[in-house]
Amino acid sequence: MALVKELAKALKDQGVNAEYASSRPMVDIGISEYARQVGQTGKTVRPKVYIAIGISGAIQHLAGMKESETIIAINTHPQESIFANSDFGIVGDYNDIVPELIKQVKSGFTFGIKGK
Repeated sequence: MALVKELAKALKDQGVNAEYASSRPMVDIGISEYARQVGQTGKTVRPKVYIAIGISGAIQHLAGMKESETIIAINTHPQESIFANSDFGIVGDYNDIVPELIKQVKSGFTFGIKGK
């Protein structure tokens, strides 16, 4: 979650209203708190951009985020159903991809979202 939190902070530093969320498995093992759980048994969110990092695309999770304006999926497994439900997909390890996204955001890239 450290990289996810860092990406959200970098976006906030650029003036973007950004938050991070979690899947139920992350909550179940104690890595994230229930208040940040997205899905059928959690919250429903509708952000302009939803970045699904390591999300498989289980229907329970999709129920909580499918109305997002733009969905970007990052996963090492190209067959995961999240890719069929996303606008953009990146196949690879988040440990390689997210630091580069953070670097780009710190340089001014905000996924097309205007800051305050």
